[in-house]
Amino acid sequence: MYGNSKPGRTSGAVHVLCKFRDEIKKVDLITSYSPERREYLIGEDLGEYVCLDNDQRIDDYANA
Repeated sequence: MYGNSKPGRTSGAVHVLCKFRDEIKKVDLITSYSPERREYLIGEDLGEYVCLDNDQRIDDYANA
């Protein structure tokens, strides 16, 4: 997100963040798309947010 993004894009990003915070609970399944790998990633919410070490990253993503 950048300061010059369209309001709809900013609103959509905030909605996704609120959904993760308020609706997704431990053991829920989560899907995401990696454009670099051109594949879908499927995972399970394990609870608390953590920052992964370099050897545990998926592409450039350290947060899981």
